[in-house]
Amino acid sequence: MNMINHARTLLMNIHPKRANYADTGFTGYEYVPADFIPVRLPAAVNTVRNVIFGSNPDGLFCGLRAQELLSYVHETEFADYVYALDKRVTYWPAMKEPRQILDKQKIIVSQLIGEARRLTSTGVLSASLASGVAFRSYSVVLGQQTEDDSFAVHVKMLEPPYTAVTTTVPFPNIPPISLPQSAVTVKIAENTLRAIPQYLLTETENNILIEHFDELTSGSLLLETNGMPQSAFSAESNLSTIIARWQVSTRAKPAPVITTLIPTLEMLGEPIFLELFGVKQKEPYATFKNLWFDHPNAVYRLIGLTLALIYRTEEARKHG
Repeated sequence: MNMINHARTLLMNIHPKRANYADTGFTGYEYVPADFIPVRLPAAVNTVRNVIFGSNPDGLFCGLRAQELLSYVHETEFADYVYALDKRVTYWPAMKEPRQILDKQKIIVSQLIGEARRLTSTGVLSASLASGVAFRSYSVVLGQQTEDDSFAVHVKMLEPPYTAVTTTVPFPNIPPISLPQSAVTVKIAENTLRAIPQYLLTETENNILIEHFDELTSGSLLLETNGMPQSAFSAESNLSTIIARWQVSTRAKPAPVITTLIPTLEMLGEPIFLELFGVKQKEPYATFKNLWFDHPNAVYRLIGLTLALIYRTEEARKHG
């Protein structure tokens, strides 16, 4: 049975709920059929996919990676192989100007508790090519510790591995604090904001920082983590008084396959490619194989590999 965005859905091969990252506060989601069930792939095909998408990619990483690869396909005559699976494609042609905005890396800072203070950020946003993680979110809490009333900042990842770090700091001149598993640091402003805006937006060449202040409240706040409510402040944080709390979300772009992963893909070995392209010269795999092995242009080589991955996934879906 065919489906809208058939080739893209097969290429991403993740559950529709994981594919929809609208609840992360970032735009750019493309339609994935609600009834799609991820396909169990042959080992060799899955090896190729893991190099391209990472071992456990999030929805944002998959969406950005699929956008890169399918843009190569759609800008050539080989787009016919996409439409052969289903002509109903909603993500192409891409609207160039809006895409430039959507493709920017972003940091969203939402202050949820306390007098309004700016939480600025510095550093480099980067997606993990090995795991396929492009989205991260954190709880950042400023408070006083139970033991001696000294001031501390407690930072906790809100997705696995849920790394938490508590740092004793001077107050009010708090030094930059590193966010776990990233190259980003945040700096809590010394002074509170007298006039509270709803949003502050700072745009640089590669990044957009959005600061959000309109949900300020007081007291404790519960978060939903994997369907289970958990306190925003874990017991090990040892904070007796909460001064302020923020949620920080980061969206990083994965480095392009075309500039980073072709050497790794080339080293996968003959057994992997025999299963991906087939032993016999059979279409459409013969065409895909010739593109990957013989074409002098890296874009066309990736088109061959991408289409082979899509079509092998379709085979596994039909026979699964």
